[in-house]
Amino acid sequence: MQHIIFFYLIVCFGIVTGSVFVFAIFYFKYKLSIINYYMLLFACFVVRLFIFLHTYYMESIITTEVTVKIANLIARFVWSSFFTVVLSLFYFHLVEKKITIAKKAVIASVFLLQYFFIILPFLSNTTIVDVYDSLKRIFIYANNSLLAVFLLYFFVNAILGYDSIESSLSRKLVKVNCGLLIILVPVLIIDILEKGGTTDFLPNGLLLIYLYSAAYSIIHIRLFYDYFIKRIEISVNLGMVPESFIASNKITNRETDIIKLLIDNYTYRKIADSLFISERTVECHVSNIYKKAHVKSKAELLELIKVFESIN
Repeated sequence: MQHIIFFYLIVCFGIVTGSVFVFAIFYFKYKLSIINYYMLLFACFVVRLFIFLHTYYMESIITTEVTVKIANLIARFVWSSFFTVVLSLFYFHLVEKKITIAKKAVIASVFLLQYFFIILPFLSNTTIVDVYDSLKRIFIYANNSLLAVFLLYFFVNAILGYDSIESSLSRKLVKVNCGLLIILVPVLIIDILEKGGTTDFLPNGLLLIYLYSAAYSIIHIRLFYDYFIKRIEISVNLGMVPESFIASNKITNRETDIIKLLIDNYTYRKIADSLFISERTVECHVSNIYKKAHVKSKAELLELIKVFESIN
């Protein structure tokens, strides 16, 4: 049984690790800032899985000393403290909110609380075995419960602030993440209950959180893949913008996409939805295009493009 579980963890680890590399490729190719935060989040998943893989291997397949088990638990607490920070940066960026001083204070408090959880068993227990048992109980109940509350806080923030989110890509990501959060909280509760009622058959619970991490990675790879494929389709299927026009006016790739949509009579709203950006961003891009091309309207821009087409 231990080897089957170990193989299951290896598969989850491989999926999540692969997602980091996929998102790195996405970022270097398309330069979307939100992808940075996804890479950080997936890197956290990778580290967590690696720590648990090591712990599971040492404790279930190789019998190890209590001191090593304590070290593994402390590593999980340290990971959890940094994960709360990464999670905060990720969700506040996703909902397009600034991190205020009050929010920083909450994040710092949760961060420091993890280290209080580490110190507490050493203060209240005398034997090394008691320290390990206390650490394990605190991690199963207090730490996971704290994470569930933290995620609930972000869920409420996302719902309340949804209407103020400008980017249609961010709106779509918020919807997906809120849906996944609804699934995650029961997963955390099930894991807590399963680990709390430890059995010889499943001493580490159902380990659903690792399956969740792998599924989360796959869903977001597919979401961003569809987004980038849509951008490619826009570039391929719509009318071409003359290379001479692009070169002489120093038009960027994003501006080229917008010009193609303008040629195809897309409204600003439709352009925003097609490119997963806000209408305000579309307006800024169009304004920059007009300045670069030295025109004052869409009609003048299209006339200028026709001139370049006739020259070519």
